[in-house]
Order: sequence, then C-alpha cells, then structure tokens
Amino acid sequence: MSNFFSQNTTAKIISVLFALVMWIYVMGEINPIITIEIANVPVTILSEELIRERGLVIKNVDNTKINARLRGRLDYVTNITKEDIILTVNLRDFNTGRNNVPIITNIASDVEVKLSSETLMVELEEIIRVQKEVKLEIVGEPKENYVLGISKFTPTVVWIEGPESYVVRVDSVGARLEVENMTTNITATLPLKAYDIRGVEISGVDIKTNNIEASLMIDSRKMVRIIPNIEVKIADGFEITNISVTPNEITIIGQPDVLSDIFTIPTRLVEREGLNSSVELIVTLVLPDNVYTEADENTRISIEVEKIAEKIIIVAREKIVFNKLGADLVIDKTGIPEIIEIRVVALESFIETLSADDFAVIFNLEELGIGEYIIEPIIKTTFFIEQNTKELSLITEGFSIIIESAAEKSEESENSENEI
Repeated sequence: MSNFFSQNTTAKIISVLFALVMWIYVMGEINPIITIEIANVPVTILSEELIRERGLVIKNVDNTKINARLRGRLDYVTNITKEDIILTVNLRDFNTGRNNVPIITNIASDVEVKLSSETLMVELEEIIRVQKEVKLEIVGEPKENYVLGISKFTPTVVWIEGPESYVVRVDSVGARLEVENMTTNITATLPLKAYDIRGVEISGVDIKTNNIEASLMIDSRKMVRIIPNIEVKIADGFEITNISVTPNEITIIGQPDVLSDIFTIPTRLVEREGLNSSVELIVTLVLPDNVYTEADENTRISIEVEKIAEKIIIVAREKIVFNKLGADLVIDKTGIPEIIEIRVVALESFIETLSADDFAVIFNLEELGIGEYIIEPIIKTTFFIEQNTKELSLITEGFSIIIESAAEKSEESENSENEI
C-alpha cells in the first residue's frame, strides 16, 4: 500500500487533478445551477383562532399569492412544484391596524428562495357582535289571479359578527324568495346574506345562522256578490222602495280550496225600527275564516223609503164612456153626478205624476134595455199605473142610469119645443 503512494507520484497527482476538472465540467454542463420562478404560491395565515380569542379578526389582506424565485442545481430545481413551497405568516404577536407580517419559507430541497415580497400586509380589526332582524324579500309576482298570502320564517333575529368597520355597514340581514308565476304555497330553506342600506351585499361578515326556514301562501282571487242582511220595520204610511249595496260585488282573497265554495258575502245584520226616511249605512262584511278582501273599501247599504200618499182624481161627467148601448136607445144622464171622484193610493213620487187623463170611467150597458139601473162603473187605466197603485177606488157610488127609447126621447123633445 505504501508503495502505491511512493511510486509514480507525479502521474498520480495529474490523474487526480484531471478527475477533479472532469467532475467540475460535468457538474457545470450536465447539472448546472439555474433560476426559475413559480408564480402565485399561496400564503397560509396562522394563528387566526388565537387572535380571535383576543377579540381580533382579519379585515383585509393585500395578497395571499406570492411569486417565488428558486436558484439551485438543475436536478433539484426542476423537481420542485408550487405545493413543495410552504409559505406562512403568523399573526400571534400582531395587533389592530395594518401589519407587515414576515413570510416564513419552508422548502425541502437545498434551493435558494427569493420571494416577490418578504412580508404580507394583514389588517386586523376588533371583532364586534350585533343582533339584526331578518327580512324576507319576495322577488317576482305570482301568476295572474293569484296574490301573495301570509309569509312566515324562522329565525326572525340573528347574530352577526366581524370586523367593526364591516359590521357597522350592515343595514339588514335577509333572504330572497322567488315567486314568479307561482300558483301553489311555497316552503324553502333560504341562505342569509348581509346588505348595506343600498341593498348591496357585504362580504366579510359572519352570520351566525346560515339559513332561514320560510313559508309563503299563494292565495287566489274571486269576485263574489255582496248580500245585504237587514231587518227593518217601517213607520206607518211609509214603504221601502229600494235596497242597494255599494259596491255590489267584491274581490275576496284566500286559499283556492276555501274560495271554491264561496259565491256571496253577507253584511253584518242591520236593524232599524220606525224608519220613515231614506238612510245610507256603512256596514262591515262577514268574511269566512282565512278570507280577506283585496281593497280596504267601505261597504254601504242604501235603504230608500218613501211616503205613501192619497190623491183624488176628478173625472167630469162628459168624459164618462158608455159601452155597448143598444140601438135606438139613449141615456138620461141627469142621475149621474157632474163629477166622479176616484181615490188613488200610491207612493208620493208616483202619485204626483197622475192626472184625470190617465183614467177612464166606463159603464157597461150590454144587454140592458129601457129602464132605470144602478150600475157600478169600471175604472180603466194602464197596466203600469195598476202595478204601481196600492188602491184604486170610486168615492162616488150607486150611479142611477136611465135608458130610454131614442124615438120617444126625440118626440118628447119636439113636444117641449112646440109648447115653448
């Protein structure tokens, strides 16, 4: 062994130097030192729970993706991926405000790492917690002839938590329920979101209850008649001429199965005694359970009352009609009063329109010969007057009608003239 080192020393030194040069050449040419850049390496934030225990929360982070420049041997560097580079920041010792937190690099290979930023700006703020009422926003309209009914949801109040500057901007916490063209009742689980006063969603706020359970009834419309319910006693000498309801129809709203059997809606009972003039009353409607009206409109019952009046119609004797008088016969009218009085009882407004021209007094002389007769005449008028008259009678009674021979009457007249 000692002979190996003592013999041919120069040649051996040259061999070692040559081997070293060759190794340096190979390492420089075959596995050189290179630099590469890996973009968007994620930064993991540590100790969030710890600072939360201190009443702090992250309000803002500038950028959680960092570019990393790697320098090292080719065989090392080319095998490194984004997942092999561990970048972290630890918030343990930082307080409220803007903090430049050092980025800690952890990489397994023997590689030099240079980051595009050595720190990460993390803004911390105090946590506040407030309670907010929940609002349910109905979006859209049901199908035609359907309307929104009763809505319910739980919970109605929730807690929100987050950075003070975010939480104070929250005007409402709510959910949105779509009802466009719906015809049936809706139940849904809806996510809650925080909104500012303009209705813009606010992120970065922790709503402690994620969802609400909501239900909404979709009601239908139906037009029905209003029926007046009245018990009225009229004063003597008066009469009800008309009862009307305004409006006489109304739109009701409710569940379709409830409305299917409803065709009329009564008013509450109206009672009056001794009524002697027209009245108009505001009344309420008797609605079935779970049924309501579309418009908040007063319902009025109008009861028209009119006085019953009496009028004496006078018909002159000259206007009396004698029907079916036999041939060659004449009537001696001396037994007939000069006027005949007809008693008419009717509503005051109607009776004022009547006159003698509306009536005829008729004696029926059919099959009557010469002689004296007691005959009751017939009062003739129109069907309309008969329908609107409560009483139509003759005051004058017992008419004495003398029927004579026309020839004898003529002879008597001539004799009277000769005597003159």
